[in-house]
Amino acid sequence: HPVTSGFTSGAAIIIGLSQLKYMLGYEIPKSQFIHDTVGNIIKGLGGFNYMSFILGSIFLLYLVVNKKLSQRYKRLKMLGPMGPLVSCLVGILMMFAIPQLSNDFHVKYVGKIPSGIMPLSLGAFRTGDIAKVLPTALSSCLIGYMESIAIGKNLASKHGYDIDAGQEMLALGLANVVGSLFSCYPVTGSFSRSAVNNSTGAVTQLSGLVTVIVMFATLMFLTPLFFWL
Repeated sequence: HPVTSGFTSGAAIIIGLSQLKYMLGYEIPKSQFIHDTVGNIIKGLGGFNYMSFILGSIFLLYLVVNKKLSQRYKRLKMLGPMGPLVSCLVGILMMFAIPQLSNDFHVKYVGKIPSGIMPLSLGAFRTGDIAKVLPTALSSCLIGYMESIAIGKNLASKHGYDIDAGQEMLALGLANVVGSLFSCYPVTGSFSRSAVNNSTGAVTQLSGLVTVIVMFATLMFLTPLFFWL
């Protein structure tokens, strides 16, 4: 339990620091060390964008208040999971309707997102590269498995069920084998998406199927809608 709690807390800190660049309005070099990241944040304060900070703070405040209201009043329960979607929609409309935000205040937006599914990568497999990528693959496998188990045990303790570590490893292995054929990132259990899934009340794997369908539709047909995000 202490190891899981420490890993979960550390992941939360790292994820939080990685998102600061969007609120502060300037790039923060990535680092595996928290003190380096904090130092880079301080060094880059000259590029601070107050408009990005104001907008980010308003949206963050809205998400916090929205979550509190949804937890306190049962009639407003659906407001919790809808909060991020509302924030995205309002942000897109603001950037589209108020060009001064990007032109005068230099608030950044996503821009063009390529559509379509990931290309097949089966032909890119080369046995000569195994020794080169094996150390990185092993460390990624260990960290990914720890992350998945950490968030799984956290949710299991909240809802009173057990986690089968062997089954979890089998699922992650199969997911990564299939993903490797389509140029995918290494697959693991996500802290942020698992938290969102849990907050919406999802209790079965059907939620994953719904996510797959929505993501596929987004990649194929809806990417232009996120240009101003």
